[in-house]
Amino acid sequence: MTANLCRDQLKTFWRRQTVALDESCPVRSGPDRAVLETILALPETYKGPIHLHYYEGYSVAEVAEILKLSQSAVKMRLKRGRELLKLELDTGWEGSV
Repeated sequence: MTANLCRDQLKTFWRRQTVALDESCPVRSGPDRAVLETILALPETYKGPIHLHYYEGYSVAEVAEILKLSQSAVKMRLKRGRELLKLELDTGWEGSV
């Protein structure tokens, strides 16, 4: 019975109405595209909060509500995601010079 309920959840309308993060973002070329590709390469834990906060414009409280996390957890994920982005972008820029 539990397995059937799980399968039903996967078939719901809201589950099918998702769009990949890459398809929904308006950035298509230029240096912003490199940043977007770096964000998309981040682990799921950091990718979602960064996209919601910086690209969609949600506040930390709204992101916390959407992701069902505490505000401190969202702040920490944003901080760690920015740190990872900085490392990746610094490495990428040094390699291209």
